[in-house]
Amino acid sequence: MDQEQNTCAMATDASAARTPSLIVELNDRAADVLRQLFFRGPTWDGDVSSKSGRDDLIRYGLATAHEGYQQLTLSGLKVALANGLDRAKERKERELSAALAAYRSA
Repeated sequence: MDQEQNTCAMATDASAARTPSLIVELNDRAADVLRQLFFRGPTWDGDVSSKSGRDDLIRYGLATAHEGYQQLTLSGLKVALANGLDRAKERKERELSAALAAYRSA
């Protein structure tokens, strides 16, 4: 599989009453922005890791832009959860808590 297209995602077909129905391949830039928006929430335009990745997410209905900020849509959130980003976030938080506890006890 081409390295640029390695993340599967479901986009929402607006004509199908918001039912996930379209499978798209996200390139690495779009996948990075999806992760960024999931972990950080609404993000200022100047801080988005890739403008072209953001544009792809908006085109697929996975993100939206408003007054200089980008954020995931409900479909984008569902894609992030379906790809295990919630578990990655929990793991990252546990590791940070363990490192902080070790630092405090030293």
